[in-house]
Amino acid sequence: MQRTIPVLSAWLVACGGPSAGALTTAQIGAEGGRLSLGELSIEIPAGALDQQTEISISRDDQVEIELPGLTDVFDIEPSGLPLALPAEVYFEIEATSQASVRWSPDGDAWAVLDEAALGPELTARIDQLGWIYVAELPPE
Repeated sequence: MQRTIPVLSAWLVACGGPSAGALTTAQIGAEGGRLSLGELSIEIPAGALDQQTEISISRDDQVEIELPGLTDVFDIEPSGLPLALPAEVYFEIEATSQASVRWSPDGDAWAVLDEAALGPELTARIDQLGWIYVAELPPE
């Protein structure tokens, strides 16, 4: 499976999809697991999924966002997949008062997620997979 990922990434770029080399996948089941791409990591806890599921993260530069991003926009798939327990999402960026984690199940309507700064990481919890990024808030 790992040998096909670069080919799939190249195909996605050629077709106007996510940025080159910007795809990672893992089989995650009832035992939970962690998956990372760039500055984003997701920790899916044990019990969040009831069966083995292929989870992927890709960068998406085609989706429209409502505020400028401090990070890339990431699509955690399968988009819309509900989780029985919330997953932790970590962004390896310096958290400031001008940052806000934005999430969308479909890449259209964006919601603000509660976040907590943990040193050089910004964290949020999601109960459904979808698009996510850190937005830069306008100065007050």
